[in-house]
Amino acid sequence: MSRILLEIDGTCYTADGENWTPTSIDWVSPPSPLAVDYVITDHGSHPRFRQACGRKAYCEYVLAKDLRDEGELAGNAVLVVDAITQPSSQSCGIMFHVVDGQQHALRLDVVERGGRSTVLVSLGKVLAELLRSERCNACAYVVFHHDVIDVLISRGGEAQAVQRLYDVSALAAGAPGALAGRVADVLDVLQRQSKTTVERVVCHHFALNEGELPALERFVTELGSDGRTPVRLAPMRKFRIGERAVLGSLNRALRSVDAFAACSSRQSKWRRWAVEKLPHVAALLLVANFASLGWLEFVSAETAKVQTKVGEYAAPSELIAPELPEMSAVLPLAEAIDAAVRLPTVEHALADVAAAGNAVANLKIKSVELVYPGGRPKRRRAGADTVNPSALEIRLSGQINAAAVDAVARYDQLVGRLSDAGYLVRSGEVNTASKMATFSCNLERPAHE
Repeated sequence: MSRILLEIDGTCYTADGENWTPTSIDWVSPPSPLAVDYVITDHGSHPRFRQACGRKAYCEYVLAKDLRDEGELAGNAVLVVDAITQPSSQSCGIMFHVVDGQQHALRLDVVERGGRSTVLVSLGKVLAELLRSERCNACAYVVFHHDVIDVLISRGGEAQAVQRLYDVSALAAGAPGALAGRVADVLDVLQRQSKTTVERVVCHHFALNEGELPALERFVTELGSDGRTPVRLAPMRKFRIGERAVLGSLNRALRSVDAFAACSSRQSKWRRWAVEKLPHVAALLLVANFASLGWLEFVSAETAKVQTKVGEYAAPSELIAPELPEMSAVLPLAEAIDAAVRLPTVEHALADVAAAGNAVANLKIKSVELVYPGGRPKRRRAGADTVNPSALEIRLSGQINAAAVDAVARYDQLVGRLSDAGYLVRSGEVNTASKMATFSCNLERPAHE
């Protein structure tokens, strides 16, 4: 069973089988090595949901730009994406956290230096997987943990809206009816925002004292008293947190985390996956080894039969070597394939352009066109610029909100940053005739050697 360190609502727990043990950890000088397989954290933040324009491949960059323009992603803040769904070709729904960049970097550094193939997982990933636990088209989830409630709306197992409620001690204070009214109001608002009609409401609790179970059951009854939507309490299991006996329904979701759901590096994810699958691979190899013994005996017997039949025929007087195709016929195709795999992907190219554009003040990139070698016309008009046949072509255009001299300087700054990133400028111009200066440039990105 995987060893887990859970950081939620400012409190840390370590897993001991089904039970949890309260603990504390200093991320600046943590114990080395960190004796866990997964670190699940809420980043000291709350989950959020938002729509972003564009395709799934680059909607994360669009959301980051929107948040930065609105001042929410300022300073050293970092965007952590938990789940992305694409209901249409024009927009995506994103569940995410905005977290403190220094704290996030500390946790990643501790995990990477742990030496036990540990990975860092966002609690939002666990909530995203929880949304797929119910077999219904549209469902609402009310998740209690400590003194907060996360209310989530899902459609087809994908997040549609998220909101957190604070100061929900009314359940422990014996006032579940008032709390049910607050949650019902939030559910109504989220259904209108997401244009979703919920078919079922499911209530989960991380760790509930056994004596508080009647209050939670009254809350469920009050929440479903309007008769519009069925409300039920998820199956609760007994476990312990330290010396305290509690009931909870989130243990299964917390323990079902996958290595590839982590926000650690790709190498860490593969190491964690390999460690978990190693016993299965060893068992498979053992079975294959036993099976191969019988197979080798069969092959030896059949080989002896073939050799006997071959010996019955006289050897040919002359052997004629087969004709092999000329290497020159297949060499161009091999070179084209080799160059293609060394070109940057669409995601990386857009990230380079976005990073260069964001670094220049008052400059907006309005359009980006990527033309890979296979996508450009075979014939070019007379007098056109010579293009490297194995390079990626990039055509940019945009606006610069600055005076003419400053506009040219900012354009040169953009071109300089792209050149530093490995892009070659073939042509470009800045038009300062109108009130808003415009620019366009053509670049190419040759394949890496």
